Amino acid sequence: MRYRRAAVLISVLAFLAAACGPGGDASSGDDDHRQAAPKRKSGALGRPDFDGDGFQDAAMVVTGSAGADLDWVYGPVAVFRGSPDGMRLAGKPLVAGSGRRDKGGFLEEGFSSPLTADLDRDGRTDLVLHQYVPVPSTQDNQERGGRTVVFHGGEDGLSATPRTLSVPGDDPKNPFNANTVGDFDGDGSPDLYGGGSIVFGPFSAAGKPRAVRRVENDTSVSGPHATASPMAADFDRDGRSDLLVGHRSDEEAGSDDDSVQFFRGTPHRGLVEDSDLSERLSKAAGDRGTDIRAGADLDGDGYPDILPPGQGDLRQRSYLRGGHGGLRPGMARLSVTGSDTVGSPLLPAHVTGGSARNTVSTVHYGSADQRGHLQLTRLTAQGTTATMAHLQTLDMDTKGLPGKVAEPGSDARDRFAESLRVLDADHDGHDDVLAAAPFTGPHGRYGGFWYLPGAPKGLTTTGAHHYSRDELGLEQRQRNPHRACVR
Repeated sequence: MRYRRAAVLISVLAFLAAACGPGGDASSGDDDHRQAAPKRKSGALGRPDFDGDGFQDAAMVVTGSAGADLDWVYGPVAVFRGSPDGMRLAGKPLVAGSGRRDKGGFLEEGFSSPLTADLDRDGRTDLVLHQYVPVPSTQDNQERGGRTVVFHGGEDGLSATPRTLSVPGDDPKNPFNANTVGDFDGDGSPDLYGGGSIVFGPFSAAGKPRAVRRVENDTSVSGPHATASPMAADFDRDGRSDLLVGHRSDEEAGSDDDSVQFFRGTPHRGLVEDSDLSERLSKAAGDRGTDIRAGADLDGDGYPDILPPGQGDLRQRSYLRGGHGGLRPGMARLSVTGSDTVGSPLLPAHVTGGSARNTVSTVHYGSADQRGHLQLTRLTAQGTTATMAHLQTLDMDTKGLPGKVAEPGSDARDRFAESLRVLDADHDGHDDVLAAAPFTGPHGRYGGFWYLPGAPKGLTTTGAHHYSRDELGLEQRQRNPHRACVR
């Protein structure tokens, strides 16, 4: 498999599987005789805590331009650890990869698609990554393959060396690439989905899963579609994760319609397609793409909901309500106030604290002003009508925000907040946000990672921190890096 620069599917898949817990809002009505959502099983799919100290952590892949000695899709991995004072600033966050390139110009240790879950059920979160590796016996190792590796959590954080996930039939040319994580059979152990297969936990310390099963009718593998974007959430709150797989049309492959498949988690077979719900979602998608905003509880009833493709861009928006049986009949209204834009992905959060329900999202480069923005909203509901009220927009013009994403006055793309993580780093009841922009410019002087603390009025620049390339601990090309080997 020759490595190609392709768009990363969705960077928050693991978060969607973990963050869709029950929630509520004082303004939520009850005119549809809604049932209270059952409580979610806790533990293995919660927000990441790699060292088990009770403070939430985050892991992100370091990407950037060739001028910054990085790659747009894959790269080293940095871990940001929470503490009573917020994000820890002492020590180097880099845990894998160095930024050093081989003779062929590839990063010697490149990773992508970070997922988090407690695979070995030891109480500490593990980090799952796709690693790009040379294919053996090819000329000068110029052909790139891949494998899925696991860094295990421990008392001192993530392990220094990863384990290769042991999947039958897996090889560098045709690797298993984990796209999302969930508990698809409801046994309390995280499972991995990728390429039409489920790899079931629990996993041994050596990376061996309990079982592997192909997902029937998964057209991301057998159908005429360009790409698939999977995301997991427990839409009916039965203790088993469900899966959405979006398919983009590909005329050359014989498909001219976008479609969405809904797979229901089951106790014994894992994922089974619900053809009726797949048909509903595909009709809602139409020709509007497959950018599904799913996982946030829009109406406050405790069930994750779905904003179908294209709805975020309409004046009159409608959404599908999660509930008993997967999705409730019909569609409900979503009112958006204070802004005409709904960002993507739509991450559930509790930034302002208390019972308030928020969403955090990115308004990507390509919006009206061609800049990247971080958007914070508050969710309320009256009956089935949900309201998304704009609270805050942060960008590089925000007063007190450190760092730069591009040379001032240049026409370079503003990719601020292109990737996001939501976590309560200091455990104060206010979610914080870690926002990223690829490193660009000579020596990667632009871009980086921004830690933004949560507060009662929203995200604040007081206590904010910008992580530069040097602060991450990235090696220069001439230096002799410390390499993480795979056992």
